[in-house]
Amino acid sequence: MKTTEHPEMIIYEVNLTVKNEIKNRLKKWLKHHIKEILEINGILSATWFERLEEKESGRTLWTIHYFMKNINVYKNYIKNHAPRLREEGLRVLGGDSLSTRRVLKVYKKFHATT
Repeated sequence: MKTTEHPEMIIYEVNLTVKNEIKNRLKKWLKHHIKEILEINGILSATWFERLEEKESGRTLWTIHYFMKNINVYKNYIKNHAPRLREEGLRVLGGDSLSTRRVLKVYKKFHATT
């Protein structure tokens, strides 16, 4: 997707640090969780990354980027959806993971010339 299609697009980033013992169980739940979030109006797509350069013994590090049409979609998500979804995540994960979040706005996008 090109940013020119949605010039106000933002990325909602969720970083997870997960104990390896629950990684496989969490994968299944997280796939469902991401699909549920993608059903919210204005959330365009999601990309799930494994962070390779950062290492923590006995843990897996994941980042999910949710591409949202604009800041109002993010505000709607935080107000009307996030509390329930985060509560569900806490029930599934318990104390076996750590999560951090941030919101990014594209400042400038560059493309290769060759």
